[in-house]
Amino acid sequence: MSCETQLIQATQDWSEVLNRGGQTDVLLLDFSKAFDKVPHLRLAAKLNYYGIRGKMLSWIQDFLVGRDQCVVVNGTHSKWSPVTSGVPQGSVLGPTLFLLYINDIVSDISCTLRLFADDSILYKEITCADDYNLLQEDLNKVFRWADQWQMCFNAGKCEALSITLKSRAYQALVRPKLSTPTCVEPVVKQQVNALEAVQRQAARFVYNNYERQASVTQMLQRLEWDSLATRRLLNQNTMFFKIHHGLVNIPFPSTVLPSVRQGRASNIYSYQAIQPRVNTYRYSFFVRTIPVWNRLPSPVVSCLTVSHFQALALPLLRDMATTPTHQSL
Repeated sequence: MSCETQLIQATQDWSEVLNRGGQTDVLLLDFSKAFDKVPHLRLAAKLNYYGIRGKMLSWIQDFLVGRDQCVVVNGTHSKWSPVTSGVPQGSVLGPTLFLLYINDIVSDISCTLRLFADDSILYKEITCADDYNLLQEDLNKVFRWADQWQMCFNAGKCEALSITLKSRAYQALVRPKLSTPTCVEPVVKQQVNALEAVQRQAARFVYNNYERQASVTQMLQRLEWDSLATRRLLNQNTMFFKIHHGLVNIPFPSTVLPSVRQGRASNIYSYQAIQPRVNTYRYSFFVRTIPVWNRLPSPVVSCLTVSHFQALALPLLRDMATTPTHQSL
């Protein structure tokens, strides 16, 4: 699971609850100095449990132990100190070892827990008082896990959030000029304009032309920079392509169903459009992407590689990005 596929599933869960008029309580958890705290002996025990043994385990242990570190300021460094815990940051192997170490944090959790590298979110749909208790119980389990495995959370960076139409919580998440992952589309028109303004300002910077009468659109054309709306459409449909062809570890939700009728020239892999009741669900990933995906012709969605799909889809998506159907609120 990547951060992007985790985010797709999380926002899908939340938007479906909103579409039902419900509420989701979310706990955002942040590990404190996560990569520095991993104890080597306990990591070795977990690797052994996962089947990494013998020479491979010995090689990883040699990779971790015997390291020293110091602080360098203006060419002067402190005394060297031994590194007794943690995985090397900036290395290829370090993040993998960290993920293997925290992988079992989801064990015995009844709510949904999603991991984003050294951050995590724990959430549950709230329908009665018992749901609050279950969420609190799982939070206690997560903290007990951290204590058992010599990790800890930074309480100052942990937050609680209720996602519900009652308090319009989505306004607290969607702010002007906020940089969002490409598969989670900003839906407020002012927000989209603010993002596009950043690229337009960058074009002026490239040409060092800040004259009011200068055409930024022509600058963008000369630079061959697609609009951010086009890029978002491409990335959204690329992710849909990957999910459809099983290239990422994320399933379609039960609401995403293949089309029953297909015309002669239609997309042979089209899906039934989903009818939402609220705008939050309307602009969620699958609900928003399916109408665009269905307009792509069969030769495009039947490509064998992601790069070939993107090459064929991009010219079509450029036109779609400017149609009223795909404009924001």
